Order: sequence, then C-alpha cells, then structure tokens
Amino acid sequence: AAAFAAAAAGKEISLKTTRRVSLRQLGDHLMVHLNRFEFDYDSMQQAKLNDHFSFPRHLNMWPYTVHGRTDSVAAGTDDVLGAEAYQYELVGVVIHMGTAVGGHYYSYIRERDEAGAGSRWFEFNDSLVSPWEGSDAAFERDCFGGVETYTTGGTKHMSYAGGVARQYTTPVYKSERARVANAFCLFYERVKPKAAPVAAPAPAASLPVAAPALSTFASTGSESGSGSTSDGLPANPRAAFVAEMQAVLGAAGSGPHKQLRLPVPAELANAIRAENFEFWRLRTIYELEYFDFMLALVQGIAADVAAGGEAARVAYPAEEVTTTDAAMRLGGFTMPVIRLAVAFMLNTLTDSTQKATIPAWLAAVRTLLQANAVASVWLLQRQLQDVNEFVRQLLADRSAGGDSMRTVLAALLEEAVCITWPLEAAAGAASRGVARRFVQLLLAPLPTLNVHWRRFGPYFGLLRSLATTVPDVRAAMLEDGLVGKLVDFALCGDSPHPDVIPGVPTRDKRSMGDNYTAPDTEQLFSLLQQLIVSCASLSGASSLFRSRSSKRATA
Repeated sequence: AAAFAAAAAGKEISLKTTRRVSLRQLGDHLMVHLNRFEFDYDSMQQAKLNDHFSFPRHLNMWPYTVHGRTDSVAAGTDDVLGAEAYQYELVGVVIHMGTAVGGHYYSYIRERDEAGAGSRWFEFNDSLVSPWEGSDAAFERDCFGGVETYTTGGTKHMSYAGGVARQYTTPVYKSERARVANAFCLFYERVKPKAAPVAAPAPAASLPVAAPALSTFASTGSESGSGSTSDGLPANPRAAFVAEMQAVLGAAGSGPHKQLRLPVPAELANAIRAENFEFWRLRTIYELEYFDFMLALVQGIAADVAAGGEAARVAYPAEEVTTTDAAMRLGGFTMPVIRLAVAFMLNTLTDSTQKATIPAWLAAVRTLLQANAVASVWLLQRQLQDVNEFVRQLLADRSAGGDSMRTVLAALLEEAVCITWPLEAAAGAASRGVARRFVQLLLAPLPTLNVHWRRFGPYFGLLRSLATTVPDVRAAMLEDGLVGKLVDFALCGDSPHPDVIPGVPTRDKRSMGDNYTAPDTEQLFSLLQQLIVSCASLSGASSLFRSRSSKRATA
C-alpha cells in the first residue's frame, strides 16, 4: 500500500517482483526444455551453457497447478483428480554433445513395461542401441553437465642415459574440463495409479498396445447383467460393447492398465521384417565366417565339377546367349554358382579386408568357367550390354577396392576370352562372335585412355595376356593397327601422328603423370613388345605401321 501511495504521489520507486505461472491442466506427458544456449553479448556469438543442472527422476507437479496452490478443489471445477494424478516420472532424456555451432544429439530412453517395475534404460545413438545403467552416478556423469576432473601423466618410461637403464614415472596432474555432453530436453510421463489385479485370459501372440482395462468400463454401467429390452436393444449397452471388444481384440494382462493385443497390419509387419533383414545383412556381410562359407561353397562345387569330367561340362551353345535368363536356362546347374561367385567377387570381396583370398577365388571360378562355355559367353555378353559399367569398373572406379576389382575383372575376362574364342572359331563364327566383339570393345577406349593414367595398368595387362595366350587375338590386334596406336599413345605430345602412323584417330594428347607420380606403363610396353616380336616373321616394317605411302601407291 505504501508503494502505491508513493507512486500516486509522483515518486519513482522500484520493487523486486516475481512472476509466476500456475497450470490448470496437464497431459500424460511433459517435455521440459532446458535453456542450454544463449547469446553472448561480449563475443557477439551464440554460446552453450555447460553449467551443472540436476533434475529429479520423479516430479510432483501438484504444487505448480492452480488447485495445488490453493491446496483444495472447489466444487464445480474441472479438476477433481487430486494430487496423486500429478505425479510424473522421467522416461527420456535428449543429450546434446558439442558447442553452440556444432554438435550431436542422442537419447537415453527408459523401457516401460506394464507393471512399471524392472524398467531398463537404453542409449539410442544414431543406428546404435546399447544398454545404459541409468543410475544416479550415470545421470551425474552423462546428463547433468558441469565440470569433471581428469588426470594426466603417471605413465612409466625407460631411460637409457649413460648406458644405464632407469625407469621413471611422469608427474601426475589434475585438471578440470567442462562436460560438453549434457541434457537438452527431458521427457516425463504421468504415473498411472495402481489397482488390484483381476483375472484375465492368456495374452495373444501379437504386439501389445497399452489401454485401460475393459472390465473397468464394464463395471461402471448401471447393470451388470446381459439380455435385451423389448425393443431389441441390449439391456446394458456398456457391458455388451465391452464383451464385443474382448472377443475381437483379446484382452491380456491385469489391472486397470492391462494391454490389448492388436494385430499388426501386414504392410507394416513386412516393412519391419525387411528393415531388420537389411540391418542384419549389412552387419554380417563382412564377417569372416561369411567369407569362409562362400569360398568353401564355391570351392566345393568346383571340385565336384572337376571330378565329374565330361559329364559335368556344358558345351558351347547352339543358340545365341544375349540375356542372363538365357544363360541361366542353358548353363546347367553351375551357372547360378558362377553368377553368384562373380557378383560376390566384384561387389563384396574386392571391397573387404579379405583380399588375400582372391587367388583362391580365381582358381575356383576358372575351374567352373572351363567346364561351362555358356558362362564364359554370358560374362563377355554382360560387358557388351553395359559398356558404361564395364568402363567404370575397369578404368574409372576410384574406390578403395577399385584396384582389386580391376585385377579380378581382368582375370575373369581373360579366362572367358581364352575359352570362348577357340570355340567360336571352331563353330565358324570367330569374326562375328562375342569374343571378337569384346576385343573390339576393349580397344575402343584407347584414344581417351590418358585421363585414366593412374588406373590403366590392369587394362594393358589384360590386353597383353590375351595377346600372349590366344594367337588369333594377337592377329586381330595387329590387323587393327594396334602397334601404331600404342606408339602414338605412349609418346603423347611427341607422337609423329598423323604423318608417320596413319589410321590413328585424333585424340587429346595431354601428358600423363604429375610431379609426384609417373604412370604405370610396364604392361603397355610389354604388350607393345609382344606385338612387335610376333611380327618377326612378317616382311618389312610396313606390317607394323602400314605406311600411308604404300596405300597411296596402291590407290
């Protein structure tokens, strides 16, 4: 009163006041947001507050409500629940780890069962879920923030000064640092009042959904009996509804908060099953046991095929194999095994830490390919149908397993050409067969190969192996003028093309290599040497370069 009188008299006064907010109604869940961030006007930047802040596991909200402040409930008000209805317990904590400009969020969530006893805490950190002790010490360490004390030093070392070995221990220092991982949001759930248990049928085998007991609704009706009135309506509609719900859903559990077992929709169940399957597949795909199993499977089938002799062989197909379905139909029982082995080697093995088993895999797959001509045709046809993927795998892939994949792919394709070319020649289809078309595809990227100078070693290695192993392939390379193209490619900007080496397409002659790395040209010059040596029986150098002057004279 004196303050208001002074204000009315025109005097300036200041009062220390407190602003309060009282709650009228509360829901079943509370989310409390902790103000961990503020704007620092000294640095003019957003800052995170890592100060110590403890919070209770059980929260009584009754003193903060309108009726709790008056400590009574007047007649006619909308709150007749009483103080026991405003008891909450902590069920979840969101943690922020980091600073105001960057960080990471994860959660601690309490498992809630029907009885509310024996609940466990779990840490949900991205895709990793692990148990969390949830004790008072764990909350202090992982949620409340503040500072922590840590020690440095105390390690033992050996000194050999003066030729004498001496052991000494570094001093121990204690320091403090802020706990940057602390609670950001708190989640509380209303504590349900407990009631005496009642008998109930056994639970059904489906997912539980918490709901009030049906018997609770039934007991509140005016009549507990059944039957119907003269107009055909149920004598006790509430009891009839409860009986129907119990028959349809199958109530389980006991107490006022028993569980109803609801059937899971098929679409949702299938999605959960598929997600779980994909999770376990990704988790176990690089396990050592899985690699051992796959290798043993392929090696066992390869051994059976080798022991079976001619009876286990699949001959060169009479019809053209243009699709995978045709190969699966004509390739016999080993075709699915070869297809699985090739996919596993290119997509999984070369991207793992088990690269030491690649020679064993190649030996087993070579045995299967040598006994199945259809599989060799399919492997080459597969590259012709997807040229972009073939070039990516052989030249452009920059992943960690790219080098291993290029080595495996080159070895498989070499074996397929060595098997297919003689068979197509015997069938009179060498000039138009899949092996000849594949070799032409293999030579096509040569004019632009300088951009892949870091990764073209396996490419030239494949060409050299084919030229060495299959004479017809070597003859086809010479017929295509590969010697001149290789000389032009190796000389880069110093190449005499087009005056000396006709027939070589125009290309970008940017130099290969950089200040730190030189291109691996060992396989390139080995291939060039192999082709030149193979021409020793031919007369003159014109067989190597096919000079333009001779062509003009002929014209």
